[in-house]
Amino acid sequence: EDVYFAQFGSAENPLTDVLLLLHNPIRREMMDARRILEVITELEQKRSPNLELALGCFFEWWKVFSNCTARLLDIKESVVYSWIDEQQKFRKVNVGQEFAAFERIGRRESINEVLNFVSDEELEMSRSSLSSCKKVLRLVKHVKKAENVMYESFGVEEKLFSECGAVYVGG
Repeated sequence: EDVYFAQFGSAENPLTDVLLLLHNPIRREMMDARRILEVITELEQKRSPNLELALGCFFEWWKVFSNCTARLLDIKESVVYSWIDEQQKFRKVNVGQEFAAFERIGRRESINEVLNFVSDEELEMSRSSLSSCKKVLRLVKHVKKAENVMYESFGVEEKLFSECGAVYVGG
């Protein structure tokens, strides 16, 4: 599975590039999460005594990643979308419901939910009587779900920006 990175600087409007400045680092970190989980899976398969340490390190990393992702999404909302909202009022242009606050909030809440779900898995794993194999498989499944939700949301926004961006940059 490859991660799709939209090429920065190739868009016809700068707004898409602004989104990519926020989205591509998150995509890159999700690639790192996938690599970390591959190592954790190998450790589990080898019954390594370092598995618990690796899981602890993953969850510490995930906390930092989740906080940074939340901050980037805050920036996107407060800078990018507030500017778009102002442009819609100023130019009396409505580009559709996908830019509406409730749609954005819904996408944002979905991302927060899956980020928190992975974070909560640390406590669940410590309480669970499942085998280490099943715990790792569950964690991998939750991280993949988080990845899919984020990529779907990013794809929707990037498509909207590329289709409607000319309205905002003087087109």
